[in-house]
Amino acid sequence: MHDWSTLGFGIGLDYGGGLGFSYTAFPQKNIGFFAAGGVIWGNYGYNLGIKLRLISDKKIHKINPYLKVMYGTNTSFVIEKSRHLNKNFYGLSYGGGIDFGFKKPVERKAYWSFSVLIPVIDEEAIKNNSYLKEKLKPKKVYDIRSFRLTIGYNMIIGKR
Repeated sequence: MHDWSTLGFGIGLDYGGGLGFSYTAFPQKNIGFFAAGGVIWGNYGYNLGIKLRLISDKKIHKINPYLKVMYGTNTSFVIEKSRHLNKNFYGLSYGGGIDFGFKKPVERKAYWSFSVLIPVIDEEAIKNNSYLKEKLKPKKVYDIRSFRLTIGYNMIIGKR
């Protein structure tokens, strides 16, 4: 028995880019389609994608690995004292992770998800990053090309 739909809450691209939610439907136990929305430092973000789980019928595990590909918010710029410069950028992101539940899948009502995602950064976002660094000379600058970590708690809505 496996989940066929989940409602999740978490932080990261899997949840709209910031703090948010996701809904995933699994038409087949290893293939899921999801939609996510969330808040990113005062802006709103979204992601739509596919989750490919590696679940076996032969052996039941508490940890299940997966691969993920999505399109949506993958880079945000937040300027504390110049809100008019805040901006989201959109594109593909891909990566992998694990779903972890303390109980066997048959008994499970929810599980944790952890992932590492790599955003494909848009050329416009790279130009915007350079412009902001040059114009504002910020004390903190993050590498927009680095990977993203996500964590979430997914409640199982339905099983089959």
